[in-house]
Amino acid sequence: MNRDLIAEYALENDDPRLQFLDEVHEALKEIDSEVCFWWDVDPSWSMEIHGLCVSFEIVYSDDYGDDDEGYNAGWVACRHGGEIVANFYPYNYTSRVWTKDMDELRDRIDWALETLGCFKEDCKEGT
Repeated sequence: MNRDLIAEYALENDDPRLQFLDEVHEALKEIDSEVCFWWDVDPSWSMEIHGLCVSFEIVYSDDYGDDDEGYNAGWVACRHGGEIVANFYPYNYTSRVWTKDMDELRDRIDWALETLGCFKEDCKEGT
């Protein structure tokens, strides 16, 4: 993980997602030892599972047009070229999609990590 990037961001912002970064990174390394962390708009990790591009992220509602409603975590798996094969964000497209409760966000992160692990086990090469 790029600790300099995270430290710089932490100094400029009081973002509660920072508390989850190490834990998520370590859990994702168990799924793919070559997982790559990056932070553009939201903290994200990229990896490859059975030939699919997978992105795990902790998203903020404001980045999706919903003013300061809260956070969510999830992942998407795509074929090279962008076709979405799987997508998991707890409570997506419902009134519960965002949360400001950090215990709830931790539960959602754990849930998303668990489903990603199951996806890796159940997924067949490129399907």
